[in-house]
Amino acid sequence: MMLRWMFLKSCAEEENFSKSSFFVLSFNDMIIEQIRKCKPENNRTSKREFWKQYRAEILSQLSNFKSIDPDLEKYIVSGKFIDYERNHYCRNYFILSSNPVSECGSCHSNFKTCNECCTFLLKERRYKVLGFFSLSGKTMHVQDDLYSKKLISRFSRISVHKVDYVETYLVGHLSKNYFNNYNSEISGNDILLRTIQIIKEANSLVGVNVIRIDCIENEKIIRFYQAHGFKVLHSVFKNKFKNQPFGKFKKRSAKYPLIMMVRSVR
Repeated sequence: MMLRWMFLKSCAEEENFSKSSFFVLSFNDMIIEQIRKCKPENNRTSKREFWKQYRAEILSQLSNFKSIDPDLEKYIVSGKFIDYERNHYCRNYFILSSNPVSECGSCHSNFKTCNECCTFLLKERRYKVLGFFSLSGKTMHVQDDLYSKKLISRFSRISVHKVDYVETYLVGHLSKNYFNNYNSEISGNDILLRTIQIIKEANSLVGVNVIRIDCIENEKIIRFYQAHGFKVLHSVFKNKFKNQPFGKFKKRSAKYPLIMMVRSVR
């Protein structure tokens, strides 16, 4: 009953979340706009210098991004997301406050003299970075148990006897920004609903009908995604962080696996 109430609530929020005080910035669009503005010459040296300068500029603005997931935080602060964007591994999106801010919330000084903020400079205005998510395509191997095959078959509309691999939209690195209490200005529902809306737009152009999210085995996180129509696959790996409280899990490594959760796009 509780999950049903949460799901109905999320549906109502989906209709109204566009009224929230934030907007989504596609990093890919941002790059295109920056290149168009700078117009580097058509040679390797000029493009290399452009990326070097642009990378340093972006990372200086994001150096204070904070997340409860240390891997995600490193992904952004280290600039790894820029490399993934350039190589077309995924598309990265930043959630920004809809209203520009004139001074730093930390020291209340002009942004030009402060390095202790986490804002994007767009058209000579500063916007708070409230959250982040990334999207990519992923081929997923369907495990041999009958539950997984039936679930993926229902979502992908492929015969259960032919389900071995399925193409999915992979949602990765979804998080609010916990720097200077920015996380209080947006909810996880806002970010996830906006993510699903973008996937639905992609679905109208590319016929993939399964969304996949990998998350840690945490009851609160699982309930959150279940309220948005995601289901846990039976064939998931167990990990040693099962009983860790929300927000307290240890630093991840590539060795420990995550739970796969899926839902249909529509």
